[in-house]
Amino acid sequence: MKLMMLEGRFRGEMNIDSSVIDKLPKRIGLVTTVQFIDAIPKIKRLLLDAGKEVYTDKQRQSYHAQLLGCDSTAGERLQENVDAYLYIGTGLFHPIWLSINVTKDVFLYDPFTKKFELF
Repeated sequence: MKLMMLEGRFRGEMNIDSSVIDKLPKRIGLVTTVQFIDAIPKIKRLLLDAGKEVYTDKQRQSYHAQLLGCDSTAGERLQENVDAYLYIGTGLFHPIWLSINVTKDVFLYDPFTKKFELF
């Protein structure tokens, strides 16, 4: 059976309030799903402008910072360089899987609800 994957991208405005950014540690591993991958450059710039160090990586994924299904290697590969992770997205599946596979804190930011929490 052939499989075709279609990417669905968020086209709305993405922003994170400075009060959220201030709660993050210095060295951040930035991760998301393909839906929000286009926002990564802007989020990275906001974090850098606030004095954070931002790291992304990839292995089998198409894009830096992308978590895909049960593959969290984009985050796992950063573990030695970061103090915590910031997951941009909705739902809990991806941040739960990342938190199972790393020893650092995983922060969640939902761009729709603006909810920010430590997972």
